[in-house]
Amino acid sequence: MAQPDKQPYTCRVRSLAEQGKWFLQEPEEYAALSCRFFMEEFEMVVNDLVRYSQAPVIAEGVSFMPQVLQHVALTERVVFLVAYERFQRTKYMKREFAQQWFNTLPDPDAAFDNLMKCNDLMSHQCYDAATVYGYKVIVVDDTTPIDTVYSRVIEHFRL
Repeated sequence: MAQPDKQPYTCRVRSLAEQGKWFLQEPEEYAALSCRFFMEEFEMVVNDLVRYSQAPVIAEGVSFMPQVLQHVALTERVVFLVAYERFQRTKYMKREFAQQWFNTLPDPDAAFDNLMKCNDLMSHQCYDAATVYGYKVIVVDDTTPIDTVYSRVIEHFRL
């Protein structure tokens, strides 16, 4: 359970979610709070990665920010898969959990639009940070077949 003194952003997100306001924030504010929330959340993941520091890491999604890995994973052992707004808009609602989230909100279309804009901002931040830290980044979109993405991952890890 998150504690306000140790995980203030997690507590703020929980409060917003309980009030039905999480998805309805302005995208810039939403992205900034999400980044801080995910940094807190993934501290636990980092602890596991330290134990498996020689294993390849494929980081997909906006919640796993490069800053989390900078002290625990060698750059050659990590690949970030980044998808931008156009791709996310075509795929996101095909996830069962996403439909369940948005169907409970008073304005699901506005909430979805905010989420997509937020995720796009965070995707660009992830791409930029991964590049700065020297990680391999593969952009996932509708123009690149999944087999090509797979081949690039295999090539990077020399598997």
